[in-house]
Amino acid sequence: VTLLSNDDYFPGIQVLCKSLQKNNRSVPIHVLLSSSVSKSTISRLRSICNGVIEVNNIEMPQKDSLSGNPMHWSQSGLTKLNIWYF
Repeated sequence: VTLLSNDDYFPGIQVLCKSLQKNNRSVPIHVLLSSSVSKSTISRLRSICNGVIEVNNIEMPQKDSLSGNPMHWSQSGLTKLNIWYF
């Protein structure tokens, strides 16, 4: 299980899926999606992994204290915790 927070990270998911499929074909690959992922990317994901699961974003409680961090981290950092539900 991994998380795709936006379309920019799709190439990384492609590499992960290809590598896992090449080395261990019996491992199912599930990708959690945040609301920032486009429909076209979701369609492409469905062709390379076993499951696509849309999850709710978990917002950072104090975004203003993250001024030095990229905005995408404050929008998806805690969203990764949804992995533990699956």
